[in-house]
Amino acid sequence: MAEDRSWEAHGFLEVPTSVRDREVVATSTALALIVFLTTNTVDITRFAWDNTFYRAMAESWLAPHSLTAPFAYRLGGPLLARILSDVTGMPLEHAFRALAWAGCALQLVVVWHFVRLLTHSKRAAWVGWAVTAASFWNVKFLAFYVYSTDNLAYPLVFGALLAAICRRWVTLIVLALSGALFREFSVIPPLAAVASMVSLREWATLKRWGGALIGATSIAVIAPRVFLTVSSSTASVSMGHPVQDVAHLVLDWERDINLILAAVFIALPVAALCTKRSALIRHSPWVNHILRWYTAGVLALAMIGGSDLGRFLSYLIPVAALLAGQLAASASIAAVVTVIAVTAWFNRIAEPIPGVSIADYLDHYGVFHNRINAATLSRITWWLACAVLGRTATRLMPRSAPQ
Repeated sequence: MAEDRSWEAHGFLEVPTSVRDREVVATSTALALIVFLTTNTVDITRFAWDNTFYRAMAESWLAPHSLTAPFAYRLGGPLLARILSDVTGMPLEHAFRALAWAGCALQLVVVWHFVRLLTHSKRAAWVGWAVTAASFWNVKFLAFYVYSTDNLAYPLVFGALLAAICRRWVTLIVLALSGALFREFSVIPPLAAVASMVSLREWATLKRWGGALIGATSIAVIAPRVFLTVSSSTASVSMGHPVQDVAHLVLDWERDINLILAAVFIALPVAALCTKRSALIRHSPWVNHILRWYTAGVLALAMIGGSDLGRFLSYLIPVAALLAGQLAASASIAAVVTVIAVTAWFNRIAEPIPGVSIADYLDHYGVFHNRINAATLSRITWWLACAVLGRTATRLMPRSAPQ
């Protein structure tokens, strides 16, 4: 019997009416607003991080003297902030904050759609949504550090992943090209699609769309680097010594440990909900390959990226949300609530983010570059405690039968 893939015909904006529930948009918007109103913000007079480059780009309309690689290639956020500031008259900082809030809310909506479409379950979609809402980097950090370009990259990258799964090639290309203006992770969904075509031997599809997808990816990577003249560079991998720089990053065992820990930290709700009686929804080979290649791509890009390993691995949140949503079908409501609660606890959602000492800030979530210290052991112990609490709740309060 031929495999039924009719659901894959749905596009990112063409999902069934039942999926486009107003309550998802309203709840996501409200949650983002609450987080942004209750989260402290970074003191940019004390910490001169990426915000220095992004603000300079916005203030100067991308003047060459303000362009430093790789920040210069993420010009979408600074440009939108400057345009919003000029149009509305609001201060530039408020414009960055408004965009961060909008991106945060939109990300939650996209993740809900993503899980809903792949599981056909509203319950799973809301669990995936809650997992995202309880994450540190995907929600809490966006409110603390409004200058991050991840705020609008998240919905675009996750939307591109959904478009790849649904085989909506034009939508995938548009979202990938748009996402490239904010973060390099946008190139992963189209590359994951091409890799899936090859591994599944879908030669006809590869012949028709492979060139366009690879071409779009190439444009996304090469065009900004060709047409923008940067004044300096702080990139982890330089154009002059790429092999040596990559080897240095890969062979840094302390950084490798933090990269693994970052992935483990993201997977907390999955580990807590997974039991012997859990049953995952079976997806088509296409979906499985897309998710595997996407995960591999995020890990590979994080491996050769900069220092914020936890933030890089946050691009795995749709995969974690999907798995948690599927596993929640065989757990009770009480157990699911417990798991979400311990996830929020581990991610320190209710705590202010340290903004006085750089050491306290780096140890708040941990997994920064090759920094391993007593705080690392504390975070590992904390994760284990949360996982045990979640698994205990899942085992003691099971549903009578998986949904």
